[in-house]
Amino acid sequence: SYSKDNIDVFDRGAIAAILHGTLGEKMSVLKTNLATVGPLERQGNLYYIFGNAPHRGGEDQAYVLIDATKQAVQVGLWEKGKLTVYAPASGRLPEPANIRAMMVNSPGEMANPAPGSPWELLPVQGRSPVAYVEAAASPNITSLTLYCENGRPYMAMLLNKPAVGAGITMTWNFAGRIVDIPVQRAKNDGTYWVGGITGTPLLQHLMTQKDMVYLRINGRHEGEASLTNAPAVLRETMRQCAKL
Repeated sequence: SYSKDNIDVFDRGAIAAILHGTLGEKMSVLKTNLATVGPLERQGNLYYIFGNAPHRGGEDQAYVLIDATKQAVQVGLWEKGKLTVYAPASGRLPEPANIRAMMVNSPGEMANPAPGSPWELLPVQGRSPVAYVEAAASPNITSLTLYCENGRPYMAMLLNKPAVGAGITMTWNFAGRIVDIPVQRAKNDGTYWVGGITGTPLLQHLMTQKDMVYLRINGRHEGEASLTNAPAVLRETMRQCAKL
């Protein structure tokens, strides 16, 4: 039988042994990422705990899922906003509702770890290149691009799953300097969104701020993007529509 008192995930017993065998040196990461942890919970034959490193929910967090009948253990480990799932050899365990909710609201296995990659110049056939940056530690945003069209600057956002509705607000937070950009659906599948940035201070902040910018969609946190290399890339892509 399992209870909160006789499951030791770190040091002694069958569960700890399985975890050490599965995670190896990542056990120290699991320990950190469960520093703030809830009580042992149960759904049918599944027992689980989940938590996060202090003040690092969303980016550095974890769950441990135990199937009591199969003596099988699964771990979800988020490091710098990227999820890695360590599943038993017999296959993934079904996540209970609470862990499923945690996964929906957190960056997934395809997310880029923080702080993300520098800005890049992407060539586009038959037109000017675009400025491209991947989002990091974001549940929903894959990448952001800035480009010129007919002498005006635009921003596009690619999502990893469709967003509903006709328009959403994408927010760039530069150390407290907030820029809200209303974006509209540009493809029917709801993954590609575009908004004009004329008259906003977005380019100015991208040229002058350092380190990273935090992202939001409709006020919900969506990880961050690096600001490395942004000035050089934007000077090249925005020549026809902005003086930088």
